[in-house]
Amino acid sequence: MGRVSQEEWDRRAAAVGIQWVSPVSSSATKTPARCLACGHEWSPHPGNIQQGHRCPVCAYATRRSADRVQPEEWDRRATAVGLVWMGEYVSAQSKRLARCTTCDHEFAPRPDSVRAGHGCPACGTRKGGLSIRVADNEWDRRANAAGLQWIAPHERADVPRRARCLACGYEYDAWPDHVRRGHGCRNCIVPVAEWDRRAAAVGIRWLEPHSGGNEHRSAECTTCGFRWSPPPRSVTDGSGCPSCATTGLDRALPTIVYLLTFDDPPLMKVGVANVGSRRLGDHRARQWEVVETWVLEDGHEAEWVERTVMSWWKECGAQRAQRKDVPGRDGYTESVWRGRVDIPDTLEFMQELIAPSMED
Repeated sequence: MGRVSQEEWDRRAAAVGIQWVSPVSSSATKTPARCLACGHEWSPHPGNIQQGHRCPVCAYATRRSADRVQPEEWDRRATAVGLVWMGEYVSAQSKRLARCTTCDHEFAPRPDSVRAGHGCPACGTRKGGLSIRVADNEWDRRANAAGLQWIAPHERADVPRRARCLACGYEYDAWPDHVRRGHGCRNCIVPVAEWDRRAAAVGIRWLEPHSGGNEHRSAECTTCGFRWSPPPRSVTDGSGCPSCATTGLDRALPTIVYLLTFDDPPLMKVGVANVGSRRLGDHRARQWEVVETWVLEDGHEAEWVERTVMSWWKECGAQRAQRKDVPGRDGYTESVWRGRVDIPDTLEFMQELIAPSMED
């Protein structure tokens, strides 16, 4: 096949609503382009444009336009938490002036925080001040419920207070507000040595200190040397090295890389699944919306893309979702809260990662 002329590349670009900013040198060389509709500039692979790919910002906006929250719905959500909007709506993440209908305090919350049930911070502070004035016998009841006994006077809920564990006798400074939420003796929590033993039982070793729980920590497989960052509690459940695993993802088969979003709560998820598996369908059934999918022949490369996106989200300051926040409580380790990162930027980042693998 002969070399494609610049006029032909221009025609293909115009067909999907973009304009090349610089001449195209080859289908595999990223070339600056501009969207004729929104003015967004990025550097796609011409080969992708030839396949019909268009502006990622417009593509996402088109998918979301039908589900955009209507003004009256934002008003209803504000009323539900005792607020009234005073400023114009820009986006769910853009601060908007509001007034409290109780105390007339004016502030600028993000609409997404109002949707999550957050109201006036001034009223919240006053309520918090009242909530800490709890009778001593109530604090004693809360401590006993968590297996503790107070051995020092109470000051405030956010000031540590000396306590003794009723089970092991360990004494330490406990936060009253933590005890109120059911946190018990920290000495009775699984010690680090036990976490190391559990890791060894599934053939891995920790590469950095940890205190257990759901905080992801670097680990290495003692069999194949693969490194990743699992939460210690997954090791307790018997999960070992994903590279050595014989179940789940088959890395020798074509693999789908997918980017999903959820509206309420505002989450975003990246994941991988073998072509033909039910994984993506299960997410759709839980009302996750598919932003984009890519099919890669190499499952290892698909996993690399997933890990790279998660690392990039972490560098951007995105907050990981907890199990309780995710629909169906499935796949929460690959989910983050939107805000520090957004869909268009993530989509562009993933397209640039995957594009070399999609080239013929």
